[in-house]
Amino acid sequence: MLTTLAALAVTAVAVAAQQGCTHGANNHTVVPAKFAAEPERVAQNGKMYYTRAVAPPVAVVHLYGTPYERGYAMGMLMKNELESFFSEFYGYLDEQVGQYIGFIPEPLRTYVEEFGIWAALEFTLLMTRANTPQHFIDEIKGMADATGIDEGTIWRVNLLPELVKAHCTMVGAWATATSKDSTLLQLRALDFMVDSPMQKYPAIIVYHRDDSANPKAPAAYANMGWVGFVGAVTGMSSAPIGLSQKVWLAYNGTSSRDGYPFHFMLRDLLEFDTSSRAAHQRMYDSKRTCSVFVGVGDGTPGANQSQPFTISRYSHEYVKDYALDAAWPGHPAVKNMMYVNKHVQPSHDPCLGSLLQKYEGTLTADTLARRVAAVHGTGDLQAAVYDFAAMQAYVANAKPAGANYAPAYSQQFVAYNMTALFSEKL
Repeated sequence: MLTTLAALAVTAVAVAAQQGCTHGANNHTVVPAKFAAEPERVAQNGKMYYTRAVAPPVAVVHLYGTPYERGYAMGMLMKNELESFFSEFYGYLDEQVGQYIGFIPEPLRTYVEEFGIWAALEFTLLMTRANTPQHFIDEIKGMADATGIDEGTIWRVNLLPELVKAHCTMVGAWATATSKDSTLLQLRALDFMVDSPMQKYPAIIVYHRDDSANPKAPAAYANMGWVGFVGAVTGMSSAPIGLSQKVWLAYNGTSSRDGYPFHFMLRDLLEFDTSSRAAHQRMYDSKRTCSVFVGVGDGTPGANQSQPFTISRYSHEYVKDYALDAAWPGHPAVKNMMYVNKHVQPSHDPCLGSLLQKYEGTLTADTLARRVAAVHGTGDLQAAVYDFAAMQAYVANAKPAGANYAPAYSQQFVAYNMTALFSEKL
């Protein structure tokens, strides 16, 4: 056993050193998500299972009905967790906001420094409310009614991503870049707030639609995040469409709080759009507030097979797509791949590009998770890989903050059968 562990350790170090990276490979095997035969909790319009292969366990919550009914069901199913999360997160922001002040755009940064984080979030709520779709308003009201948590508290915490964005990595690989020469693989690695209470409450929220007024919308989609958050930064739909996102710190244009919160727009992209073309049209048509990179993977039958993954620079002023062959020092063009690493763009860090060159033509979901994200050291809060051909999502979450904290990319990935999740009946 000691010999085997030593060999694994040497291999991990060799992989990192070979690529000029600073982290080792993830040597945990990927495990399939397993659930009890019966749900652990049931409500009128929802039910919940835990997958306990990892710690903390991941809550997989299925919601049905109208937006209000889905929010109410969420509140009934996860009442204790929601109460704990909002209480803990409130205290955390009061104590820790100073370390994130540099990521808040002006003039809000000055506003936070003068009046505090909660005043800035309240201001953001007032400015975005008129541009927030009614279904989010109804869902949060349902959650508040079911739990007794102050509705304003839920709103303010949910608007935090409008103030503080995340350093992240995204990769799309398809056709000859992958081992199967046919599938689309997408990495979404989230580097963000690993000292917060969030990682105590990981959740995959599966929304099941029954909308006769919009029959072409995806039948279901999964918001891969945390209990209490209704916006999306990681997720996959039954279309299938996959989502990645990253802060765009080098943007030097204008911003505005008077608009459509970007993480609500991203969830609507999962809920309503059945192609990357429709997703891009949503971005163009949105009353945009801030600057982020958005990665969209399109596994639908009508997808552009020559480029089923796109990266857009999304901002208050414009939306522009990255060129397929974009390249600069440290960021080589790789055939049938698009990517941005975790650093400020354009980045000259060679790690991710060299890893993608190394695995070109042999890339699998497993390799992307355990040999690319892990060695690049990206996805400290959460890491996810979408395998569109297999309709699987590999997801890993960080261990909670404190003495036992460990980043998500170093933890065991759980493989979720997305077809099974999307077809789950009430």
